[in-house]
Amino acid sequence: MAQKTTNLLIRLNGEVSTGAGKVADKLNQIGAVLEQVGRYTREFEEESVNTYRNYEDNMLATRFALSSKVKDFNELQRQMEGLENAAQEWASTSIFHTDDVSAAILEATRAGWTYEQTLKGIPAAMLIAQAGGMELSSGLDYIVKILNTTGTEFGDLQKVVDQWSMAANSSATSIDEMGEAFMALSASATFADSTQELFTLVAVLANAGITGSQAGTMLRSALMRIVAPTEKAKTAMEELGASEEELEEWDVSDV
Repeated sequence: MAQKTTNLLIRLNGEVSTGAGKVADKLNQIGAVLEQVGRYTREFEEESVNTYRNYEDNMLATRFALSSKVKDFNELQRQMEGLENAAQEWASTSIFHTDDVSAAILEATRAGWTYEQTLKGIPAAMLIAQAGGMELSSGLDYIVKILNTTGTEFGDLQKVVDQWSMAANSSATSIDEMGEAFMALSASATFADSTQELFTLVAVLANAGITGSQAGTMLRSALMRIVAPTEKAKTAMEELGASEEELEEWDVSDV
């Protein structure tokens, strides 16, 4: 009897110990999960705080930039309220966050865009950036510089964006690479008759395997040689029977 009792106690003790071990393991697992959740929560909170801080900093910088042009306090207040409302709406209806949008607003203001131009220009930049898989700031930077270097009126912004998108989609290049080409073109872009002509030339080069800044650099050199040809280039044009008057009337869209 004593032996049976001893064996029973040993068995019960072993089962209790095993059960306690399993409970401890479960508690450890739960603790690890809770710690991971807590870490994710802290990281999310930090990211949210930083995003809001960036938004606030950008909007304050925008207000400062606007104040140098808008002297009336009430008008400045109206424009800032309009920009903040627009920023919230754009962020809630797109893939971009409030800090992305506020950074774009600041960049547009510093580029000299008016309040009305910013309200019209940011959505266009959002479309081209999303279509090209780019950061919003990159899309806006491309737009600002393309308008400036080509001397295009702001009212033609949507036309430029449509030409840009169509040229990229119909050739062996991307929207981002098209933007890089225009950055390399710089002021020589004014030598062309239109943005349509430039987008067409960049698309032709892309189909020949030359894209991005390389395409822009090559096109810039070609345009500069046509505008101010070297003696060798003049000789070659004469051999081809092309006069300077004909070159001035030449339109690549006819090719």
